[in-house]
Amino acid sequence: MSPPPVPSALEPLALPPLGEGPHVFLSGPMAVGKSTVGPLLARRLGLAFVDLDREIEARAGADVAEIFRTRGEREFRALEAEVARAVAARTEPTVVALGGGSVTDDSVRRELLCRGVVVTLRADEAVLARRAASGRPLLSGATTESARAVRLGEL
Repeated sequence: MSPPPVPSALEPLALPPLGEGPHVFLSGPMAVGKSTVGPLLARRLGLAFVDLDREIEARAGADVAEIFRTRGEREFRALEAEVARAVAARTEPTVVALGGGSVTDDSVRRELLCRGVVVTLRADEAVLARRAASGRPLLSGATTESARAVRLGEL
């Protein structure tokens, strides 16, 4: 049996009814388009939009690159998990653009699944590498497109 066809971006989006509390969480690797698709989806569904990276920056008082540089990835991931849980606990239905690593933590992933629908966005690794060519803390050591594609494939 073949898998169901993937809808195009122009087809109507079918989501389960959203009552009080359920959220739509957009996940996927960095540069896949979560922060671009999120506001469009939120507007279409008549929901609020939250970009998890902006929430993290507001809480930390520093941008994501600065947090990685000064505190390291481990501390960033702990902060990311804390903020993801706080956003998921909100009662107003919201579209949330998660950070690229948010769903790598099993307990966070389970909590997100209990509080809404998790939609994983995908793109070809070469496309992701081009989009993430600069300004991505996890790719700071990757100097070629092929190295970036390899690092993106690890996430």
